[in-house]
Amino acid sequence: MDSSFHKPFRFEQMWLTDEGCTTTVEAVWRERVVDSWDTRVLNKIDKCGRELSRWSKKCFGSVRRDLETKRKQLKQAENETARTGNSTRMKLLEREVNQLLDKEAKMWG
Repeated sequence: MDSSFHKPFRFEQMWLTDEGCTTTVEAVWRERVVDSWDTRVLNKIDKCGRELSRWSKKCFGSVRRDLETKRKQLKQAENETARTGNSTRMKLLEREVNQLLDKEAKMWG
C-alpha cells in the first residue's frame, strides 16, 4: 500500500455539534499570511481541512475506547460509594459517561 495515500477530506455533520469545530476554523482563518488573496484562500482551506481532521481525531477518535474505560471506572466508583457513602466521584463519572454517549450518538446520527 502506498504510504503517501491520504483519505480525502470530508466534513462531518457531527462536528457542528461541538464548539471545537468553530474554534478550529476560526483559528485557521485568523492567521495572517502574506500571499496573494487566491493563494491565501486555497492554503487556508487546505490547512482548515488538516486541522479539522486532527481535531476530530482527538475529539471523536477514541470515543468508544474512552467510554469503555469510563464505564469501568464508574463501576468501581459505584462500589466505592456503596462502601463510603461519598458519591462525588461517581456523579462526575456519570456525567463523563453521558457526555461520551452523546458524542457516540452524534457520530452515528
